[in-house]
Amino acid sequence: MYADHEEQMLELLGVNSNNRCSQVLRALIRAYIKDGPMVRFKQIQNELQYESKSVLAVPLIYRCLKNLEETGFIRRSSTRPVHYLINLQTIIGGIETLRAGKLGELQKMARQIEKKMEYVKAINAMIIADEIMTSALGKDWERTPMMLTGFSTITEWIYETIHKRVEPGDIVRICVDWVRVPLENEVQLYQNVEVAYRRGADVRVISREYGTLDAAYKKTRKEHYRRVKETCSLRYRIVRKRHRGYQFVARNQEACVLILSDN
Repeated sequence: MYADHEEQMLELLGVNSNNRCSQVLRALIRAYIKDGPMVRFKQIQNELQYESKSVLAVPLIYRCLKNLEETGFIRRSSTRPVHYLINLQTIIGGIETLRAGKLGELQKMARQIEKKMEYVKAINAMIIADEIMTSALGKDWERTPMMLTGFSTITEWIYETIHKRVEPGDIVRICVDWVRVPLENEVQLYQNVEVAYRRGADVRVISREYGTLDAAYKKTRKEHYRRVKETCSLRYRIVRKRHRGYQFVARNQEACVLILSDN
């Protein structure tokens, strides 16, 4: 047996001090201390019988020796009769092999957990609640108005209630004038347009400009919208307005997300 701390460390590496391979390893170490590092099979059998007070099956001992050799705890001679080499360095090598394997396993688990955490963080309670209501009452259940805050939350809600539920022939209307929103956020808003288009919707977009816009900013925006139009074949136009108007995304007369912004 090992001291409590060492046993805990070995358990972390997947080593059980009570299993057969651990017994064979201890038998090898005792034989090594008595007769030197080159240990014969018969010596291992004798030490095992001394520890367990019973005779282990020969095939089981050989399987344990093979496992210990593969992990580096021992080395087998290429000469006959076969001897097994064990010393402090081989034991260190075996532990390093186990440690490297366990670290790889834990790193893989950590990546999987991190991915699951990202999924959990991305869960929108309102969207899930809406799905539950829809599954119980059908897609035409009467929704009461809700207020959402945050660009990402609003964008996700638009996707779930408008674009994702589009059927062939539906009309999706988009009217926005977020001129001070960074372009990468505008891209996020319009990426879902392609989803609606591919599902067979007639997508109509109006982008309103007001106030003074930087020329480079305006050029970048128009290039972006031009690419969206070419990809989705949507109806798109830019209009110049002196004052702000309502911003919204709507699907037929069934769903509408009204957007209020102080930007």
